[in-house]
Amino acid sequence: AGQEAKFLVRGHGVGMRVQLGLVVLLSSLALSKSFLFVGPLAAGRGINHKLRVNGYKTFASNRLDRFSSVLNCKQTEGEIFRARKDKDVNDKRKSTTSGYTGPGFRVVRCFAHLSRREADKIVAEGRVKVNGKVVSPSWRLNGGDVLTLDDKRIDWEKLAITNDDSNSNQLAGNYFIYNKPMGVTSTMDRNDRRSLANSLLPVMMKDDHNVKNTKLFPVGRLDADSAGLLLLTNNGRLADSMLQPSKGKEKEYIVVVSPRVNDTHLRELASGVNITTYQQRDPNVQNFGMTRPCLVERAREDYLKPVIHSKVFNDLQRVRSKRGRANDLLRFVIHEGRNRQIRKMCEALGYEVDFLLRVRFGDIQLGKLAVGEYRSLNDDEQARLIRTARAGR
Repeated sequence: AGQEAKFLVRGHGVGMRVQLGLVVLLSSLALSKSFLFVGPLAAGRGINHKLRVNGYKTFASNRLDRFSSVLNCKQTEGEIFRARKDKDVNDKRKSTTSGYTGPGFRVVRCFAHLSRREADKIVAEGRVKVNGKVVSPSWRLNGGDVLTLDDKRIDWEKLAITNDDSNSNQLAGNYFIYNKPMGVTSTMDRNDRRSLANSLLPVMMKDDHNVKNTKLFPVGRLDADSAGLLLLTNNGRLADSMLQPSKGKEKEYIVVVSPRVNDTHLRELASGVNITTYQQRDPNVQNFGMTRPCLVERAREDYLKPVIHSKVFNDLQRVRSKRGRANDLLRFVIHEGRNRQIRKMCEALGYEVDFLLRVRFGDIQLGKLAVGEYRSLNDDEQARLIRTARAGR
């Protein structure tokens, strides 16, 4: 076919140079019946060489169109393949990022089948690891962390997403204020007869049967020897926000201290003193250091009487008169939550705390709530509490 094409072109003195690509294409397709038929027939009948050359061009053009169609099909298949591949990659990325994305989830909250005290215990015993390392009860997990209990993996992220998901209702929940008496421990441990679970919850369930299905817990703790405002909720996210030291939520206390505090020590208490405390969740962890600057000032009984319940005020007066020695009534406003912090601060300077009453937590006031009584936060208080938690102040 290649020789025939040369003959047809040269035999009429055209002197045309056929491009190498066209010759190769024509040679490879020479066995086509239509090609073998058109060429000799056109030559035998003496058809004009332009028609014959145009015939070859038309044939080659048709073959090239078919070849381009094949290439286009292959290109389309390639695009489809790449699109499917990209989709698989995106799906894989989506699956790896669909876990917990919050600011940090406490390790002791990852064991739904255990009480908080039991969770504290197994973590303190070193049975819990995060990414292969033993952690403390205050450790917070981030998305992708591997949690194990006795070397068995725990799927904690589903629980974290359910209980700590970031959405518009992330701070919705039940909120109560309780005037904790002295002698009551700020835990939900049913094995402790002095705990909230045995002293407060039965009363709450009697008043409202829905409380039975609400997993309430205290926001922070108040020593058994201390009294006053204790906030209870079932919203773990708000509790974490209120307790984070970096956010510095204010807590106000009225404290009876003996003997009387001189002005120099009053300034030292306000500027900070070195104390040693232990983590409540892990007694083996010791913290030693200077307390943060806080407000410490003398308080007057006539200032307190109108703002707290009369029985609470009478208890305070009874303590001051019963000790038989000079004492001072002080007001502390602190931003930390170290274990027994105010008592430790006073002890560091040689003073003893005879009475400690918490009267404010953030924007929530104890007010005239009687000792041992509780109530729900009203709409205004709840709005202020949530606003405070979101603002981080």
